[in-house]
Amino acid sequence: MIKRFEHLGKLIDDCTVPGEQRADQVAPAHGNGIQLAANRFMTLFATRSFRGCDDDRSIIWQLRRDFSYSLKATGLTKLNEDIVVPRSKLVDLVEFAQKLEQETGIAVACFGHAGDGNIHTNLMVDNYDDPAVKDRARAALDILFTWLLANRGAITGEHGVGLAKKPWIRQALGDTSYATHQALKHALDPKNTLNPGKFLDD
Repeated sequence: MIKRFEHLGKLIDDCTVPGEQRADQVAPAHGNGIQLAANRFMTLFATRSFRGCDDDRSIIWQLRRDFSYSLKATGLTKLNEDIVVPRSKLVDLVEFAQKLEQETGIAVACFGHAGDGNIHTNLMVDNYDDPAVKDRARAALDILFTWLLANRGAITGEHGVGLAKKPWIRQALGDTSYATHQALKHALDPKNTLNPGKFLDD
């Protein structure tokens, strides 16, 4: 899997300047490819002094984009959850994600939007077409969402509910809020012609 992260590693290596230690001299030469990408990302920040100029901002944004591309390049199915927690809970979320990975055997990568607490938490699933694997991934999501709601978080902060998170919407809203949403839906769309089958349907 490490080779699938070569383009991210090269990008980070190219960001070093003379006299700095290269990322590939610090990052481990073995292990999970997702962890390697994360280590190289953090190594850049440990070895480079950012001055806040436009060039530095461009480097950071490109790293952020390429981290996402690198996850896709693994060939694993990327379950990208745009979950949200209070900023005071960010460390707790990352620690919980590490625990979830250990308990389920599903690789988890967290990144992005830390300023507003909207951390993309990606479950990287191998053989996702296998029904048993899909059930295991869904169970992992259930554990993640349950933890989020217990810690004043939300199951979506950017992309909405749609179909993917429909099984958890009643739990996320609570019975009163869910009933209110349904009442408004029925009042404005009594024939159910607007977005049928989406999150407000039983």
